[in-house]
Amino acid sequence: MRPLYPRTVYPRSLLATTIAFALSSAAIAQELAPDTENEHNYIEEITVTAQMREQSVMDVPVTMDVIGSEFLERTNIMELDELSRILPNVQIQEQAVSLPSFNIRGVTDDVSSVSATPRISVYQDGFDISKKTVASVALFDIARVEVLKGPQPTLFGVAAANGAVSIHSNLPTFEQEGKVQVGYNSEQGQELEFMYNQPINDNHSFRIAGLYREMDGIVENNACSADSYYGNANMYNHLGEEVPCNSEDLQGVSVQALRATW
Repeated sequence: MRPLYPRTVYPRSLLATTIAFALSSAAIAQELAPDTENEHNYIEEITVTAQMREQSVMDVPVTMDVIGSEFLERTNIMELDELSRILPNVQIQEQAVSLPSFNIRGVTDDVSSVSATPRISVYQDGFDISKKTVASVALFDIARVEVLKGPQPTLFGVAAANGAVSIHSNLPTFEQEGKVQVGYNSEQGQELEFMYNQPINDNHSFRIAGLYREMDGIVENNACSADSYYGNANMYNHLGEEVPCNSEDLQGVSVQALRATW
């Protein structure tokens, strides 16, 4: 004898209605799915000027990395050497204010003189700032940073034998806007960044941006300690004047920058 199991019997009319409703819901979902995907699944076009004209980054036949303004603000990147954390095969070291070192794909600029032009060009808003004395740039109110890898002498001069770094500032817009950002941290760091954009008329607009940043060093300076050569006594500066021994920490940051654009 086979065991008996309870079985539910549905009327044919109810079963047919359920099947019809399921098929109609599936058809509606298929019709709405493409529109929903088009609203959310897309790739934002990135416009660059690596070839001295506005182009989509997909149309530029050059290996390059592009860092946009939103990413720079979100990560609070304000110094060139901080880009090394996010750029593959790129190393930037600011060993001194006037001696930044660039390394792209393992090849350095190989120049230590402040008067020589390195083999990696640095441009800001179309101006060549490759010389060591001016190549250190504060990244504030920046639209994007383009890093081109490989020889670029055709567009960036003969100095760009190993690559080029092109920095683009935000241009004035025809909308009145402004921004003020203040920061302070436990390392005696103080930071102030501001921007103000004012349209003049239908053809002219004005934009001004500035940055003030002071950061105490992370390396303790023992030059004026009891065991140092001068001890706590006074010392002489480059003018031969006697001044108190200053023992501020090393590797600090001091930036005062202002940029105005018409």
